[in-house]
Amino acid sequence: DPLHEIMRRMNLVSSNFRAEVLGKMLGGERLGMPGSIAKGARVIETFAAARGVRVRAFDASGLSYDNRVSAEGVVHMLQVAERAPWGEVLRGTLPAGGEGTLQDRLAHVTVRAKTGTLIEVSALSGWVWLEREDAWAAFSILSSGMNTDQAKSIEDRIVRRVAADATQR
Repeated sequence: DPLHEIMRRMNLVSSNFRAEVLGKMLGGERLGMPGSIAKGARVIETFAAARGVRVRAFDASGLSYDNRVSAEGVVHMLQVAERAPWGEVLRGTLPAGGEGTLQDRLAHVTVRAKTGTLIEVSALSGWVWLEREDAWAAFSILSSGMNTDQAKSIEDRIVRRVAADATQR
């Protein structure tokens, strides 16, 4: 299947297995075979660093509690993607409000976002449509040390507020 279709299936349900396989393939392609989780992580770090973002990666799925990136760094990388020829395709692989990992979240909000959840860690990053500007805006909300249901509620309120404020004239 084309890469964008694989990524769509991966992002829709948040398949960590597929993310790790793609990371291994990427590592093998860029750093030599055989691919590995460590090589995939190094390629991710190198790609981000070349664009001015510090990432500490131990895997390609985001499952390691030792992975590190700032919300500002994620937003910068989303903006890099937005300017790339493949940016719109990437955005299309992310769940919209009310589907996939956002099935019970952000219905009726024009958003494309990726979730990330570990015990007491929650993330929501992607793009929300700003009607007034007629443009997508990148965002990233990262939290730790709180109940994930509480974090998700806060994330959703922030995204809804941004979208609502962007429709008012």
